[in-house]
Amino acid sequence: MVIIIVCGGDEAGRGAILGPLVISIVAVKSTSLHRLSKIGVRDSKILSEKRRNQLFDEIKAIASDIKVDRIYASEINEAMRNHISLNELEAVRFAALFDQIESEVGAVYLDSPDVIAERFGTRFKLSSSKSTKVVGIKGEKVGKGLKYTRIIAEHKA
Repeated sequence: MVIIIVCGGDEAGRGAILGPLVISIVAVKSTSLHRLSKIGVRDSKILSEKRRNQLFDEIKAIASDIKVDRIYASEINEAMRNHISLNELEAVRFAALFDQIESEVGAVYLDSPDVIAERFGTRFKLSSSKSTKVVGIKGEKVGKGLKYTRIIAEHKA
């Protein structure tokens, strides 16, 4: 069975004032992807907190694995002092979450915070101990396919 791994993050947490940056990685069997489109995932920013919580429970039931991490302001500040960009830090942390997934992985789709999605994908791949196909996507191309990862991240924020 091919497992599709989808990565996404809540960009609202980018900054010391708003709290930690929460990232999530969600493993979904390729045969279960259609179930995600049926549960009504929309842009998480226009959903009520109640609906996000409902969707979180539904996504959790469909996913074969979910990993979440928080990157706190102190960690971001330390990275900056060491000349590590926030995008680099995110790529490393996404890769660390991905490495915790035990299933065989067919592909990883990344919702890239970098304006050059391929660069973020390369950083991720270099930081991961696994060898798999990595696809960095950006902005409008994200669509419904990655929106559920944001719901996971926002629920855990």
